[in-house]
Amino acid sequence: MSNITKEQILETFLNESMFLYFTQKISHNDETELRTKISELLKFLMLCCHDDLKGEVLFSEAIDNIWHYWILQTQQYQDLCKKLPTGKFVHHSSNDYRENEMTVEPDKIAQRNLDFFSSYIENFGEIADETLTYWPGALEIMSLYSWDLRTFNSELAQLSA
Repeated sequence: MSNITKEQILETFLNESMFLYFTQKISHNDETELRTKISELLKFLMLCCHDDLKGEVLFSEAIDNIWHYWILQTQQYQDLCKKLPTGKFVHHSSNDYRENEMTVEPDKIAQRNLDFFSSYIENFGEIADETLTYWPGALEIMSLYSWDLRTFNSELAQLSA
């Protein structure tokens, strides 16, 4: 993957029937906003299926809701997973459900977020103002290092280089 655009992602993974389904389920969004949210979910799914990027990356409830709606269409979700880079099914587990309750060190969470977002920038380009709100993990990094969005994108682009 390398600098895949939002339009390419949507063309590859989202058919018209699924988009109409989402417009019915999430009717409070305009088409542009809904397409943006769907593409952010797809970016997550494309990245999380790589072995070196496994683990929890928190995104907003708005993105999680889209994921839930897609999962409810079991055949379409299975088809989507087959199209992802590894072709493997991407499972979804609630944060409320834990098989093995473990405490994750804050440093590991921060490193996981840095790794994820540097990969995001490497594959999809910079995180934009209109998508930042969907990524609380990015906001946490920015707060931790006192970075603005421009600095965040620049620093993480250097990590992936």
